[in-house]
Parts: sequence; C-alpha cells; structure tokens
Amino acid sequence: MTDHFESKTGSKIFLVPTHLAVDAVDGYFPHPWIPEGGSDEDYPGRLIGNNIHPSPVGARQLATAIYNFIKADRAGLVTAN
Repeated sequence: MTDHFESKTGSKIFLVPTHLAVDAVDGYFPHPWIPEGGSDEDYPGRLIGNNIHPSPVGARQLATAIYNFIKADRAGLVTAN
C-alpha cells in the first residue's frame, strides 16, 4: 500500500498509521462469537478477535487516531516525506 499511495500526498491522500495509536491488548477486541444455531451455554467464553473487526472500544481507538491525524493535517503539521 505504501508503494501505491506514497505518490498521492500531493492530492492529500495519506495512509494513516492507526496501528501506532491502537492498544490491541486493552479493549481492541475480542468479540463474543457463537456459531449459528449454537448457544452461549454450548460455547462458554468463546471469543474471537482480529484487527479488521474491532470491538466498540477498538472502533473508538481507530476513530480517535484518524480524528487526530485530520486535526494535525488541518494545523499544517502533516508533511510528505
């Protein structure tokens, strides 16, 4: 992705390094997961998580990272390398 987007900075297209601002240990995931037709009693404590589908806490972390990037760009603090 970097190779593709690094030439787009003049168009104000940036890759936002959200992975630097997300705490993947504390609250980013997991989601409860129960197979279709199953019940919580059949799968107690079954949790999954990935970096594509964060929990509500993780979604807020991503939103905060993106919001802060936009604020920094608007303040003129984001420059192309």
